[in-house]
Amino acid sequence: MIVFALLRGNIGTDTPSYITAIEILRDNGKDALNLFEPLFEWLLNNLAQLPIPAWSVLALISLLTTVLFIFGWVRIEPSLVVFTGVYAQFFVDMTMNGIRYGLAFALIVFASRFLLDKRFNLFWGIALAAAFIQISSVLLTTLLFLLHERRWRSIIYTAGIVCLIAVSFNERLLFKLAIYELEKSPNSFSGILPLISTFSILLFWIFDSGARYRATIAILSLTSLAIAAYVLTQITYAGLRFQLLLQFLTALVFTCHLHVRNIQLKRRSVFGLIIIGILLGGMKLRHFSADVEDAAANYIPYKFFWEE
Repeated sequence: MIVFALLRGNIGTDTPSYITAIEILRDNGKDALNLFEPLFEWLLNNLAQLPIPAWSVLALISLLTTVLFIFGWVRIEPSLVVFTGVYAQFFVDMTMNGIRYGLAFALIVFASRFLLDKRFNLFWGIALAAAFIQISSVLLTTLLFLLHERRWRSIIYTAGIVCLIAVSFNERLLFKLAIYELEKSPNSFSGILPLISTFSILLFWIFDSGARYRATIAILSLTSLAIAAYVLTQITYAGLRFQLLLQFLTALVFTCHLHVRNIQLKRRSVFGLIIIGILLGGMKLRHFSADVEDAAANYIPYKFFWEE
């Protein structure tokens, strides 16, 4: 998958907008663009000045995401058991389509070790950088922090930071909300797969007696959020985005819990999580090979950069 991400051509529904942004920056300078969050625009502008093709700029961002994502997860889960499911489900889109949220989420994974070590200044510093790359990462950061700390001081601390970020990005947030309000849920089956994927992780967490130790609040909170997100998906497309974020969050909170409690998963749990990862990976790989007519199929046909 890493090779596919780094050698890809112009594929993915969001890729053309990034290619266009790079061309605008090269033709008109750094002040010509105001489409994305400021830190991502700064990164894109600096990379766009390099004498390399536009696809190479996106490949460099994908490489940075890959390094942060994998290295960050290894720091909290050296065995990479839970990682297998997350990697299969999210890596392709994080590096080949939604590269802004991919880089932002990878930064939060990298920052999570600082949260576990209670180095909160470093954690929130990196989380703020992630917000300036993709604003929706604020929700991931907030829920991760609250589910891990679960103290009134933490709630107040988090609320203050979130309010500060919300004020900084009020126009962008209102714009996103307006777009989501107009987008209806695709069909009645929308959100089934993310819901099943999230519940699969939660079930392994619940039925592993060692893993569920002192995790009741986190499990109940994540279960309630998953159900609420699924209901929201039946109303608006925003619910589907929230479901995917919660799926990522569930895996990350589960991994952080295992690390903090120094818990070793039972063999059946390890086997089950690996099987889930393989199944999700197989379903994701269908996006490279399936013969479909729907233009929303992000990676069909897959093309390497030299085939453009």
